Amino acid sequence: MASPEGGGTTPLARVSLDGPGGGGFPTEVAAGPLPVGLPADEDIAWTDPDNPEAPLEGMEASLASQGEQVGGWETSYTEATRNAVRKGRPILIWFTDTKRSPLCKSLSAEVFSDPSFDAWAFENLVRLRIDFNVTGKSEDEELRKKAYLAKLKKRYKVSGLPMVLVMAPDGTVTGRYKGYRQGEGEFYWGRIKNATITAQRQQVAWMAAMKKKGYRVWKNRKGKQVFARLLRYSKGEMLLVEPRGKRLLAKEKQLSDDDRAWIQSERAKRAQ
Repeated sequence: MASPEGGGTTPLARVSLDGPGGGGFPTEVAAGPLPVGLPADEDIAWTDPDNPEAPLEGMEASLASQGEQVGGWETSYTEATRNAVRKGRPILIWFTDTKRSPLCKSLSAEVFSDPSFDAWAFENLVRLRIDFNVTGKSEDEELRKKAYLAKLKKRYKVSGLPMVLVMAPDGTVTGRYKGYRQGEGEFYWGRIKNATITAQRQQVAWMAAMKKKGYRVWKNRKGKQVFARLLRYSKGEMLLVEPRGKRLLAKEKQLSDDDRAWIQSERAKRAQ
């Protein structure tokens, strides 16, 4: 029987968060300091220089669309990693086979299905379940899914199931747990908590560094948030970019009172 290994005290490793529809962190993340204030009106540009024909997503539509969840778990890798950055939370990735792996079933029953774990995880993590029990509407779709899962398996060095990773939103892995031993749910959960604390500390340092490059938390009127840098502003129309390169159109009137006050403050500074 496989036993858990790894933990929150293992050396940190950097992992890219790229996936379908998204690339890794753009080069601007590692570049020098960027202006924090409002860009000039004449600098407005609404096209994506990397793909001028692609329509840009609106912030409201983007915040309204959430990744598919099953019992509190995201099922889209791209959406889960994106939401982890937006919410400023570590991400827990569970590589599993829900039908063929007895240990995966034990882990689910003894840890992940526990109401106490669910309540704690809801407040502290973004949870992603990557299930190798693959089905598709067609043979081609099933083959594409299997090929994508194989890439994720290789990237994260998944040598057996279950495998659970805890990562900071910037991609730093703080916990890696292979296998599961029945009856050790409390011990297993404790190690996840320790790895989560380490990931949260990593997140604080990363966000502080990103804020020096002009990134900040933006909230809409309902309190939903994105972590992004303002690229363009003109007459209440804004273009934001998230750390992974996703660009969003936003309207000043859709933002929180605090964000609108920040914009007015920056406009006043520029007028001086």
